[in-house]
Order: sequence, then structure tokens, then C-alpha cells
Amino acid sequence: MATVKKLTDSSLRGWKPEEGKTEQRKLVERGLYLFLRQRKDGTVAMQWQYRVQVAGARRWLSLGAFPAVGLAKAREELLRHEAVHEAAKKGEADHPVITARQTRKAKLAMPTVAQVFQEWIADKRLGSPRKRGLPVRERTIEILQQNYDADIGSRIGESKIATVTGTALRGCVDAARTRRAPGAAAMVYRTLRGLIRFAIKRGYISGG
Repeated sequence: MATVKKLTDSSLRGWKPEEGKTEQRKLVERGLYLFLRQRKDGTVAMQWQYRVQVAGARRWLSLGAFPAVGLAKAREELLRHEAVHEAAKKGEADHPVITARQTRKAKLAMPTVAQVFQEWIADKRLGSPRKRGLPVRERTIEILQQNYDADIGSRIGESKIATVTGTALRGCVDAARTRRAPGAAAMVYRTLRGLIRFAIKRGYISGG
């Protein structure tokens, strides 16, 4: 009888997609897989995935990247999700796949300042009503990006735009003032004003 080699973090590091494939999902144990993606530089990105049947359909749930999440931790997460899965079938808990999907939707519904800024820039490249539908000049977009990078992104970029306070916005403008750059402060103010107007237009924040 062939000996089954025991899996360890060290052995998993050597896994890669089969020859001719750039992506492959490999079984580790029942319900637990490693999704492998070959990068252009030759390295392999690995993502833990939990597989389960929900309402007759196969679903996948990410358990984190390997090796940041090791085999032992992935197995712990597998057991936890399996327990919740069994409870969900009895109506005693929400299924983890459904909960994860709802969480993703909630995050998309509450974007960060950085996400809205990128959406705003993309919208400007599509065309501006003020320019009769023509794209905004690339130089204008460069200036907006410079203002964001200098005084906005590092301060409030990761904040949910719906929760950003007036004090936080003023802090971005004041940062330029403390550098004794009143012109830059005015540009940061205009950038924030345009960004907030866009967020209101998209319904990310209230205009009241």
C-alpha cells in the first residue's frame, strides 16, 4: 500500500499548477482547497478556499492567503465553518457563505474615500457634462491626483466616505496650510468639494 505523505506548511509551499495551467484548485482535505495562481514572475499565489453545497449549488468561501494563514489555522477555520454549516441546516445559524456575501455587499454599499475618489476620476475620463460629454483633460486629472496624494489619501483615504467628518476634511486642507502653501490648500479644498459632490450624486452620502 502506498504511503500517504503528511501535508505540512513546508510541503504546501512547493505546490504549483500542473504544467500548461496558470490556475488550479487542489484538494487538501474534504471541503478544504488551495487555489493556485501562477504569477508572471514565476511565483505562485495561494488562497485557502472552503467548499460547501448551499441550496443545491456549490459555493466557495475564502479563508485567507497561504502562507499568512497556515495549514493548522485553515483547518481550524474549516471546522468552524462546518459547525456553522450544520447549524444553518437546522435553522440555528446563518450560513457562513451567505453571511460573507452580505458582508461584501455591505462593504460595496459603504465605499472608502479612496474608492470613491478612483470612481470619480474614472467618471471624469468618461466625459463631463460641463465639457459637452468630452473627457476632462488629463492634466486636470493629474492635479486632482496630486492633491489627493499629498493631503487627502494618507489622512482619510481608508475611511468610509459616509462617516468622514467636517473636522477630518478641514484637517486635509489645514495640512497644506501648515506647509505654508495657501495655493495648495485651495486646490485641496476644491478637490474635496468635487469629491463630496460626486459622492452625493452617487448616493454614498446624504446631501442634506
